[in-house]
Amino acid sequence: MRYLSLLLSALTCLTFASWSPLLAADLPAVAGNTNLAAAANGGRIVSFSSESLDEQGKPIPEWQASNLIDGKYVVGSYTPADSYGWSSQVPPSDERPQWIVLAFSDPRTGKDVTRLISRIVIDPTTDDPSFIGRWVQDFTLEASVTDANGPWKTIGRYKVVNRAVKQTFDFPPTEARYIRLLLTSNHGSDKCVEMGEVEIYEAIVPAEELDRLIIRMENLLEDLKRYRDGQLYQQQQRTLSQVSQKPAPEEQPGGPRPAQPAPATGAPAAAAQPETVSLAGLSLTIPPGWQRSTRTEEHAEQIKLFLLGPKAGEGQLAFTVSLEPLKEGTSLADFVTAATARVPALTSVKDEIGMLGEVTAHHFVLQGEGRTYDRYYLISQGQGLVLTAAVPPGGEEEAKPLLQSFWAGLKVTAVSPTGS
Repeated sequence: MRYLSLLLSALTCLTFASWSPLLAADLPAVAGNTNLAAAANGGRIVSFSSESLDEQGKPIPEWQASNLIDGKYVVGSYTPADSYGWSSQVPPSDERPQWIVLAFSDPRTGKDVTRLISRIVIDPTTDDPSFIGRWVQDFTLEASVTDANGPWKTIGRYKVVNRAVKQTFDFPPTEARYIRLLLTSNHGSDKCVEMGEVEIYEAIVPAEELDRLIIRMENLLEDLKRYRDGQLYQQQQRTLSQVSQKPAPEEQPGGPRPAQPAPATGAPAAAAQPETVSLAGLSLTIPPGWQRSTRTEEHAEQIKLFLLGPKAGEGQLAFTVSLEPLKEGTSLADFVTAATARVPALTSVKDEIGMLGEVTAHHFVLQGEGRTYDRYYLISQGQGLVLTAAVPPGGEEEAKPLLQSFWAGLKVTAVSPTGS
């Protein structure tokens, strides 16, 4: 099973988002010479924590955030008349960092696009002198491939020296549609943090290395097919063995058939069979220990199934399935992007694409407000499904083995439109 999980993690998401760990570990890459963050090349500032304001509370154009990507630099005694750099309104700290979110856009269409990047260049130089300590010092670089609100993956943490020079930071090739810089310190000022210009460069992988990666992926696919065929063969053998077994004497025709007493009132005649629920072309078999709740109607209208499980922390584990109609042709990536944008208060601690039963799904582990949400996004028959296991506050450690057993026992199978 461990080998299968490795194969699935490598094969079920054929985008650079899943390839980037392979690229980082094995494939040499160099930074290109095009600054993707530059406004002239499609870069844009999506959002920021603050800008310097004048006495009337209005932004000062010479210090606005868009100056970071306008291609205008402070050099020596020369300062562009309309671009001093960017200055925040308040000083940064670890608890309250100042931040900037940038996007990569296609200059032809204006739509945000995903790029493979491997270098950021920071020019800390602004119109203020270095000795007053306002220039950026410590920052964290993060990337998102889904939405400008995250979830975010940390690329690295870096330190900028207090000198008027461009400073380059290289990192393993990483896929990003949005970049966030979290600035946590300057060089001593209690007023603000400043930067002059931000440059981000694309990672270029040689063609022969991409060919090598393709061959590796093809070999992995062949291994997965052989594993599938072996599993099918074993299943057929088990089925054949079960149907060919001789019945017990009391079950044979003409054999003794002792009378079966009627069950007592309210007592089950046999062990309860796992319940199976069909939703939007999927068949979900509820694992033992989890029971349907009647509280579905008390929640959002989209929730179609509500289960309660074992106790963990300050309450019980809960599981919901919500259903969302989608426009024809909506991809899983588009569905996930729209769905995760509605929960910006939650922080992602896991973001991966894999298999849930027989169905391809996007898996997130999210945290917020003292709770943990183990969540799968998938699409069936043109409808988006969100499967969420919620952990009560204080129940994270206790819930880990319970959730692992739950997801393993929750059988999710694609069925025909008629449910047959």
